[in-house]
Amino acid sequence: MRQIQVAPPRQTPETRMQSKRFLLWLPALLLVVSCAHKVVSFSVEPPLVCPGQVVSLKWNVQGRASLRTGQGESDSKDEPVPSQGERSLSVANPTAFTIRALDANPADGQSFATRSVDVVKGPVEKAAASTCDAGSGKCRGSFELVTAGSALRVLAIAAPRIVRAGRVQPGRICVSHAEMASTCISGDDKVDVAVGADGVWTLETDLPATETGAPDPQLRVQLGFGCP
Repeated sequence: MRQIQVAPPRQTPETRMQSKRFLLWLPALLLVVSCAHKVVSFSVEPPLVCPGQVVSLKWNVQGRASLRTGQGESDSKDEPVPSQGERSLSVANPTAFTIRALDANPADGQSFATRSVDVVKGPVEKAAASTCDAGSGKCRGSFELVTAGSALRVLAIAAPRIVRAGRVQPGRICVSHAEMASTCISGDDKVDVAVGADGVWTLETDLPATETGAPDPQLRVQLGFGCP
């Protein structure tokens, strides 16, 4: 049997020009498709809870999406979710939530977002980067606790520490909050309080004259929490 060979279509100057135009536009088209897929927003509130408290997740993803929930890689798995959605669930242990845009280019930095929830099960050390006044040696910093209006309370403040140039040493730190006047603690002291945890906590200390100057220290205290 004689084989019949079919010649490819003959290109005209017009078809060659169209092919060149397509090849020139192809990278741009691929870039547009890739950039259209990303994590637009992802929130988990509140980030600090008591064991068993409910947290709310809300996400918006362009393209297909998946959600991972767990305390570590061994007990985490991805599940398909709608591109936009909300979910409420209770947490008993510190938990990380990760939303992924499955069609996004990982190199663009918007293919996933992770939010963590801390669960109070004992004293928690909190730190604040401080700024110092060169003349007086007074240093001040703050941190914020977000509990979304829950009943979580701070019942004790202890273990003031001053961290400078890698050295951690006990010190005297004064702590204030919207519901609490400035309260100073030193060394291994512990002060019992009873105030709502939510809000900004301000830490202050006075550096000795021999220790003023850069770098400004980090101020740390240990908070004891109480859950309803």
